[in-house]
Amino acid sequence: MKTCLFILFFFSTHTFASTDPDVKVWIGNKLEKSNHQIEFDLPWLDVVDEELEFGKNSIILHQVEKAIELLPKVLNSPKFKQGILEYSRRNGDQKFSRNYLWDRKDEKLSNAEILNIIFKGHEHTIPDTYNQMNLNVKMKKCTRFENMVKRKWCKGVIGHTLPKSSKWITVNWQFYRGYKAPQIVNNLVHEWIHLLGFLHGSKKTMGEEITYVAGRLAQNIAEEILAAE
Repeated sequence: MKTCLFILFFFSTHTFASTDPDVKVWIGNKLEKSNHQIEFDLPWLDVVDEELEFGKNSIILHQVEKAIELLPKVLNSPKFKQGILEYSRRNGDQKFSRNYLWDRKDEKLSNAEILNIIFKGHEHTIPDTYNQMNLNVKMKKCTRFENMVKRKWCKGVIGHTLPKSSKWITVNWQFYRGYKAPQIVNNLVHEWIHLLGFLHGSKKTMGEEITYVAGRLAQNIAEEILAAE
């Protein structure tokens, strides 16, 4: 009984936020049809790679570094900002699913307010680093034993964070070994937005949450940038 209570307490106080590869993301098509450009009064969002824990000669690290090089171009692009601001869900509502921060559940946020939170860049565990995307990323490669006892994470989670208690983003070797830079952009944006205070809700509407939408939108823009280059 004590063990069960401890487990419940642990998960209630250390919220685990992960990326599920099976979630169907809806980014809509309004942006594609938009023929106007919006002027944005937002600060430049810097990308700071504080700590990266990968093998020094890792091919994965090369792709991660390429993704980090792309991130400021992607996030500060008018298309990314407009995509967040004009986002509409499948039902037509111009708002995100679970549009509130974990510590302010009664305060529902508009798309514009969420966009401002992203560009404020205030991670819960890294205070006073405004207008910065602070990245502390480490790779996890499951052992054979972990593949058996932690199969859910080892086989079905791209990355995870503990946004209330840690600055780290842990990424899964199982997925990252086959990822190119735009896919890594997607995951890093997703996990970093968790660190700003956005958590997951029901899996039914998870693909309409800011984490998944912003990540997919960022990936699409990264692919366009690389194609143009």
